[in-house]
Amino acid sequence: MAALTQGAPAGTGPFAAIRIGGPLFLVSDAVIVARQLLPEGPGRDVADGIVMSTYTAALGLLVDGTARLRSWSQ
Repeated sequence: MAALTQGAPAGTGPFAAIRIGGPLFLVSDAVIVARQLLPEGPGRDVADGIVMSTYTAALGLLVDGTARLRSWSQ
């Protein structure tokens, strides 16, 4: 996902949201992998919060950017 979004033109508007959303998904996935290395305890709870917040932000940015891109290109 992150590699695909890096081809989007730089600038503002829908492309900016898409360029940020893709790498955020990568961060979310990386934290999921890192979470598996943590022992049970508060560190895992923090990692869960980071995963959910980056996933939610990435999804929102990609949906918003895609919706604006569709209306922008018409």
